[in-house]
Amino acid sequence: MAKPIAQFIILHTLVCFASSANAESYGSGWYREVQTTYGYETNIARTYLSDEIKDSVWSVSIGGGYATKVGRSDQLILSSYFVHNQFNKTEALDRMGLALAMS
Repeated sequence: MAKPIAQFIILHTLVCFASSANAESYGSGWYREVQTTYGYETNIARTYLSDEIKDSVWSVSIGGGYATKVGRSDQLILSSYFVHNQFNKTEALDRMGLALAMS
């Protein structure tokens, strides 16, 4: 269990030193974002039977995009994110993905 905690601490330290986003709130411009989390799941299988799976998980999300104002009260946002979730014992649930979005 020490390995995921060490990974979380390293990632969290890197996030603290990352620069902030450039886009204003409800404004226009490029932005970037890094998120890290660490948690403990007591029922990963989401079951009510006795075959509960318990494990710790850490995740990181790195991404950014471009936001631009459209008219007075609307905004167009184009973004992409890389997401990685890693479980300590249940490796079959590890997940890595890339998300592209427009809103």
